Amino acid sequence: MIDKVFPISSKKLSAFILDEYSIKFSSQRKESFDSFKDEFEKKLTLASKEEVKYDQIKSITKDEDEQELILSFKSSLGLTNELAFNFSNPSDYEICLTYLEKERYFTRSYIHLSPFAAIRLLAFWLIFTIGFTIFSHYQAIDIEAQGVDPNETGKRKSFSMLIYILGDSGVLAIGALVSTFFAYKIWKRYSNPPRQMRLMPPNSF
Repeated sequence: MIDKVFPISSKKLSAFILDEYSIKFSSQRKESFDSFKDEFEKKLTLASKEEVKYDQIKSITKDEDEQELILSFKSSLGLTNELAFNFSNPSDYEICLTYLEKERYFTRSYIHLSPFAAIRLLAFWLIFTIGFTIFSHYQAIDIEAQGVDPNETGKRKSFSMLIYILGDSGVLAIGALVSTFFAYKIWKRYSNPPRQMRLMPPNSF
């Protein structure tokens, strides 16, 4: 393990530690390794937490022109989850990866992605965006004709109210804007596929 707290930028998490058996992520950032671990192991806490055991890791990847790392790991249900984050301190990138190589026997390699491999995830989000836009468009038409269902509650009601405010034209405009963004990213990566760093666990070979 490394007696260090790694500050990161992520959706819900702000730091992690590399202990003897796992990587422990938390939304609370502590100054010392021990205080971070003590806080992580508390049962009652408002902090968001994620523990990834080393033998659960499937890969850690980073495109050469990006700062974001993608940690892919197997969940307790056997499904593959992904956790994306950036290091707040650029020097921590090499410290973390070197530890995983030398102490946990991970293997680092660099590959040039094929055009299709480079756009695979973006293509999924483009298709999802188009599908969700079509669904929301028809929802907007129904709501404009019949109004918001008074029996709806929670997130469903919030969604219907948002669709009502945007209207069918607003929904199409936002959907077109997001789709155009993904289409541009796809074209850019397909035209010039990036070089990718991959860190693979010892049990992957």
